Amino acid sequence: MKDVIFYYRDYAYEGEVTLGGKPYRAMLGDEPLRRLPWQGQHCRQASGVVLLLDVNGNGKFDSRGESFDIRKPFAVAGTTYEVTA
Repeated sequence: MKDVIFYYRDYAYEGEVTLGGKPYRAMLGDEPLRRLPWQGQHCRQASGVVLLLDVNGNGKFDSRGESFDIRKPFAVAGTTYEVTA
């Protein structure tokens, strides 16, 4: 396993977010980058912080459609949102 790199989340905060008047289970945490920094532009542009929203209400955070980089606008139920400080 000399060519394998293990990585783990360092932290995560879980709670609820209301978007468009509807509550969603949410988690905010650091995201281990899937590509190494020397493997392309992707890693240099990613914030490393991800917002997970249980959009479909199935009780878990799916990797597709429920994981959003907080530096980029994201859409839920036809409305685009942006995380700001």
